[in-house]
Amino acid sequence: MRNRYIYALLVLGNMFWGCSFPLTKMVVDYVPRDSFIFFRFLTAAILLWIIIRAVPSVEKPKLSDLKKENIGKLLPAMVSGFLGIFMYQFLFFMALERTTAINSSIIGALNPVMTIIIGAVFAHQYINKKMALGVGISFVGAVFTICGANIAALTGFQFNSGDLLMLAGTGVWAIYNVYCQSKCSHFNALVLTFWNFVTGMVFAFPLALAEKPWEWIGSVPFSSWAALFCLAAFASVGAYCIQFYAITKIGSARTSIFVNLMPFFSMMASVILIGEELEPVKVLTAFIIVAGVIICQKYGRRPDEIIHSN
Repeated sequence: MRNRYIYALLVLGNMFWGCSFPLTKMVVDYVPRDSFIFFRFLTAAILLWIIIRAVPSVEKPKLSDLKKENIGKLLPAMVSGFLGIFMYQFLFFMALERTTAINSSIIGALNPVMTIIIGAVFAHQYINKKMALGVGISFVGAVFTICGANIAALTGFQFNSGDLLMLAGTGVWAIYNVYCQSKCSHFNALVLTFWNFVTGMVFAFPLALAEKPWEWIGSVPFSSWAALFCLAAFASVGAYCIQFYAITKIGSARTSIFVNLMPFFSMMASVILIGEELEPVKVLTAFIIVAGVIICQKYGRRPDEIIHSN
């Protein structure tokens, strides 16, 4: 019964992540990219700080952590924050300016497979034949998503630039995963995420100022502000806290399987929230990608089990 409660939470957390794609589409037309990153992670950092303050066993981040003599300890968190928050969100936002929420979520489902590939290249993780098969199947699904299952587009390289940006973002996220696993293991997960949020916010701040928010902030509709707050509260903070809690209770292996639900939640949310058309080919390509991910998870080490080799 206890595990069923955790499984229900994981379904909820992946629903939050799935909804982040159409929610971002609700913001892109009104809030410039760098301002979006700044406001989202300013809100997320404040909310996560409140959560950390409420957890007695977690050492609280302090301003003194930013002193010159302590920067060396925080540097891995800052690097991972630049990769996983600023750079990923930069590409994520640009992708959603150019492609659909459904397409981007399907390509985003490649993350576990992409992490395995990055881990093999940079962390010397062994990939067996069945894992390679899973990687290949997932990439076939991704390619067919990007070209809309149009073979002519494959031969003529008529790919959607937004889909390619999302693929690049997934690669950056995979690098972030591998870097965190090899360089940030000494951090408490909640504290690491807090400093990630702060780092992304700091990098975005000067670029957000250059977008002159005082000129457009009054024209942003309430629905877009509400979507941005939901992204910060649920997709950034809530989903991560659920993930962290589940890993401590049932382990990372069983927890990671639930990420396969994300593209399907995104499809439903995209149809309901922003009226995107759900094409049968998109459902098929999502199943292809998820099938490849499941093969990788079943027959090889998960991304969280990558062993770093110096």
